[in-house]
Order: sequence, then C-alpha cells, then structure tokens
Amino acid sequence: MITPHQVQDVYPGYMYNYRSEDAAFMWTSYKGDFAPISVEHELNFFQYNEDKDAYDAYNEIHRERAYTYDEIDQLLTKAGYRSELEFTDFGDKPFTEITKRWFFVTNKPIER
Repeated sequence: MITPHQVQDVYPGYMYNYRSEDAAFMWTSYKGDFAPISVEHELNFFQYNEDKDAYDAYNEIHRERAYTYDEIDQLLTKAGYRSELEFTDFGDKPFTEITKRWFFVTNKPIER
C-alpha cells in the first residue's frame, strides 16, 4: 500500500507526461481534501483517431489515501489479523516509515 510519505511528500505537485506518435498522457497529482492523508491524480489521455484526423481525449480522476502504521496495525488487530512480516520496496528493503510502499504479510489465527 502507499505510505503517508508517498502521499504527503512525493505526490503533491508530481507530474508525468508521455507522448508517442499517436498518443499522449499527462498525469498531475494534488493534495487531496476528501480524507486525511489523501491525494488526487488527474489523468488526461489523448489517442489519435484516424477517422476524425484528430485526437480523442479521455480524462480520469483517481483518489488515494494512506494510513499511518499505527492505524494499519489497529485495523488489522480489530479484524483479528496479526502482521507476520513487514517490508518495503517490493520486498527489497526492510520495513521503514520513510518509503513509498509498505507490504504486510498477515495471518488470522484459526479459532477452534
């Protein structure tokens, strides 16, 4: 999952643009106001339409939010899970707060 660091420090003001011969893509991110620790991504796609000899435009808004480590731990506990393993960067690094993604391997004990 994305982390508070990703949402608060990396994404706001983030821009990515791509262009090929028949398509273009623009991605801009803004601080979200719909939830705590949130971000909005505005995505604009342009695809060349040969029949019109023009570009078709497609727009999307993606909303994401992050949770603090303590919130995740509390939610897992409340749901009956416990974290068995925590790591970052797709398993390449040990767990840390300042990273873009967290991964949790959890276990829900079987009740007998």
